[in-house]
Amino acid sequence: MATAFVTVGTTSFDKLINEVNKTKFYEGLTRLGYKNLIIQYGNGSIIPHTSEEGSVENLHIEAFRYKDSLKAEFANASLVISHGGAGVCLQALTPIGSRRLIIVINDSLMGNHQEELALTLLRGKHALVCTPSSLNQLIWTGVESIYPSKLTCDRPTNYDHSSGR
Repeated sequence: MATAFVTVGTTSFDKLINEVNKTKFYEGLTRLGYKNLIIQYGNGSIIPHTSEEGSVENLHIEAFRYKDSLKAEFANASLVISHGGAGVCLQALTPIGSRRLIIVINDSLMGNHQEELALTLLRGKHALVCTPSSLNQLIWTGVESIYPSKLTCDRPTNYDHSSGR
């Protein structure tokens, strides 16, 4: 079953969790064929909905703050939506082409090295980049059509280089 994994790493990223906590996001994933959504939400104040709360039909949702290892979550995911931390990005892209990666820019960080990494991965066509407010638009315009194959690197982007967003 197709699995999407959302991770914020060791910090909080409530803007991202707020977006993935919306019915529109869940419906977008199910429209793309995803059956499982796993959310690692760190120490944020927003607690994601889970399947037990009846979030959306046909999508199993799990959420947790932290685990000792995320190896199983990465191994099972065909789509990773990340805050852009270097460790997460490298794990998501290893082995090369093994899963899709969307990096969501945390514009509230000062001296944002994650944005620099995200732009480098975008230029290399290894990831898509968006902001929290544009994530649902990206999901609804069709990640699957943007990423027709997990192994392809010939995919367009939705990132506006002129504005930095």
